[in-house]
Amino acid sequence: VYPNRDSISYIDIYGIPETSTMYRGTFRYKGWCETLDAMKNLNMLDDLVRDYNGMSYAEFLAERGGTKVFELKNKIALRLGIHQGSPAIESLDFLGFFSDEILNYDKASPFEITSDRMIRKMSLAHNDRDMVILQHIFLALYPDGKKEVIKSSMLDFGSPSTNTSIARTVALPAAIAVKMILEKKITLSGVYRPVVPQIYNPVLNELKGLGIEMKEEFGLPESEMIQ
Repeated sequence: VYPNRDSISYIDIYGIPETSTMYRGTFRYKGWCETLDAMKNLNMLDDLVRDYNGMSYAEFLAERGGTKVFELKNKIALRLGIHQGSPAIESLDFLGFFSDEILNYDKASPFEITSDRMIRKMSLAHNDRDMVILQHIFLALYPDGKKEVIKSSMLDFGSPSTNTSIARTVALPAAIAVKMILEKKITLSGVYRPVVPQIYNPVLNELKGLGIEMKEEFGLPESEMIQ
């Protein structure tokens, strides 16, 4: 789990001013951060358009790393200060950035080339399914000195024949809210975040019927906190 931007603003948004520590993190596969850091250090995320006509992926990577194609993997590892068996080098290899395959671009930005390659190599195959994990962990301290960890978890899977989990969990709450506004079950006017009980309670209830719900656990020990 790595920090996902500044979480302090959520203390006011959620109305929990007594909170002393607020941390929002994102689960990623091991090596994700190292790979993105390598791409950043190799200027592969630059958005300035350049002429890459006729260039291979290896030549693109060499140009980005300020080196030559000969022994490119070793040179890139040295440039980054890592070894050739590191997750970042393995990821760049998996994506094909050491290959002789010709770029299908005339003029493009490094960011466009890099992101297009990631989409091509990392998109779900026909029979793949995705998974969304959401977990809230609270360390609650009470006036009598009691402590407990409260854990709220959601695990949702997509289906190859219907929708991805990320599509379900993003689109369905918004769609349900729109339906309830049209049915006048939500009568608030103006712009609201979904932190108002009149919005989130009926939406969560309907999501439960669609198989999307949080499972609550109470009275857990402090060792259940993410370290």
